[in-house]
Amino acid sequence: GFTSLSGFKLTHRLAGTYGGLRMILRKCQFHLRQFGLSWSENSYYILGKPVCCARTKSITAVFSTDNHLCNAYRCYRQGGLQTFCCDATYRLTDDQHQGLIIIDTTDIGQHSHVTAWGVINKEDTEAHRIIFEQARDAAEQVVENRAARQHRI
Repeated sequence: GFTSLSGFKLTHRLAGTYGGLRMILRKCQFHLRQFGLSWSENSYYILGKPVCCARTKSITAVFSTDNHLCNAYRCYRQGGLQTFCCDATYRLTDDQHQGLIIIDTTDIGQHSHVTAWGVINKEDTEAHRIIFEQARDAAEQVVENRAARQHRI
């Protein structure tokens, strides 16, 4: 699987910059999704297009797996009210400037099921909008693709 960023060489000019981070996120997105390194329904990949903008000083990247994205569909098919929840924490990084937003859905038994994770540096409306839209769009695409191939959802 994909466990290291050592293969993504940055020049000293890009190291520690938004441009450097954007380059790493795009390479991760390409490598994880296109080459399917040890690909399975539990392999993580970046959803949609990551946001990494120096002008607005914003970082938003959404990660998930096919299996986790199907959680939303499975909970919906149980007949309950479609509910999505999210919470952010800043305690998972050394400098506590980057946050992690966890999106989950709840089944009719009130059990929580993770759908996606968003890495952010600002917890604002725009970051929430991007994360929810990318998770929703990816879940719809995964369910559609699995149904077309007649794979279990």
